[in-house]
Amino acid sequence: MKFFVAAAFLASSVSAIRTIIVTDTTIRDNNGLQSVSFTALGIKCTASGDLLGSRQIACPGLEYAWHASGSNSDYTLTFFDGVTTDAAQASGKVPVYCRAGGDGANDKVCQQTGDFSVAL
Repeated sequence: MKFFVAAAFLASSVSAIRTIIVTDTTIRDNNGLQSVSFTALGIKCTASGDLLGSRQIACPGLEYAWHASGSNSDYTLTFFDGVTTDAAQASGKVPVYCRAGGDGANDKVCQQTGDFSVAL
């Protein structure tokens, strides 16, 4: 009986994991993140300016908060299961290709080049 209860608990824990599929990521970087946009689970999320300095950014319609970090073609998106500071989180590196952005030598526009997802 104890084995059955433990197995049932583990099965319910595993099924709670959700894969967040991210597409259409675009990052503007000019000596720091200027803007980030992406689609997660079919919902478009975007932030720019000072909002990108927030630890957790809300995306209307998405049950997860998010945060972007990185520079020089090496960017990470972190997703939080809710908006509390102790919320579970998962991160992943976004595969991108960067090109000149047109606003100086350090301005880059980076676009997602491959599949990207995180399990939370």
